[in-house]
Amino acid sequence: MTFDPSFDTNPPAAPQPDPPPGAEAVTVVDMIPLDAVQIGLLLRDRARRLDDDLGDLKASIRDLGLSNPIRVQAIAQQRYELVQGWRRLSAFRALLAETGEARFARIPARLMPGGAALAVLYRQMVDENMVRKDISFAEMANLARGYVDQAELSGEDIDLDDAVNLLFASAGAQKRSYIRRFAWLLSRFDKHLEHPEAIPRALGMSLANRLDERPDLMPRLSRALQEAPGRSPEQELSILRQFADGSEGGAVALAPKPGRGRPAAPRARTRLHLMRDGEAVEVIATPGRVELHLARDLTTTDRARLRAAVAAFMDALDHAR
Repeated sequence: MTFDPSFDTNPPAAPQPDPPPGAEAVTVVDMIPLDAVQIGLLLRDRARRLDDDLGDLKASIRDLGLSNPIRVQAIAQQRYELVQGWRRLSAFRALLAETGEARFARIPARLMPGGAALAVLYRQMVDENMVRKDISFAEMANLARGYVDQAELSGEDIDLDDAVNLLFASAGAQKRSYIRRFAWLLSRFDKHLEHPEAIPRALGMSLANRLDERPDLMPRLSRALQEAPGRSPEQELSILRQFADGSEGGAVALAPKPGRGRPAAPRARTRLHLMRDGEAVEVIATPGRVELHLARDLTTTDRARLRAAVAAFMDALDHAR
């Protein structure tokens, strides 16, 4: 997750805090092409959920322009990696697709020289998003988890505690402990949770503490979530509350689905992260389905090339048997 694909805001420009140690000077770039920006380096919101507020941002950009440029790092000649501004970039891409207007084909950006440390890039992304009053503990936890995953891909040795301490150094010790607990909770249930960003702090802490005391409840909670697909945030919170307060034997039904002799088995799921020619790729495989998450926009790829790539992928799978 989706920092969140939906984690950025477009606030008026404000004085920037002193950069963390090792940060490089920032140069203003007037405009850069949208197709020159990739978003593979920093792992953002894992759910990659749609941003319901993107329409407001698009309207603001269409009427008033972009007051706060995105921030990118140069990675090659005329190629850039996004550091801050996922929503702004997404809004420009959507406006270009909807209107075809040339003014949306390029976006104002601030350029960071290449070679900035991964920790510096994540700190800058986190610092920007921490100004949001509505940022959830699940989103903050996923930022820390994403940093650990990306650091592993880059050959760095860092654990979750280190990641939380580094990324949220400006937060109090109590808040950092909450983020760690949410990260622990999400590491066990993120494949089953549909609305983790809706979990309030108190509920997250109560649930994590109860599952610590009763680890035997974990598979039951997983099963209860699986048996309520397509649920609303309120319905998901209701399930979680019953496991947090000890009433999970009541309204949460763990009985077999109609026509089945036993509860459905947990859905198999495999997640992989890899780097290919400097591009980060996330692969999520479930029965009968494979998802590829990468920075490039495949909707602009020629259909014949895309068909050939899928055929080559299937051939490689068959030959690997």
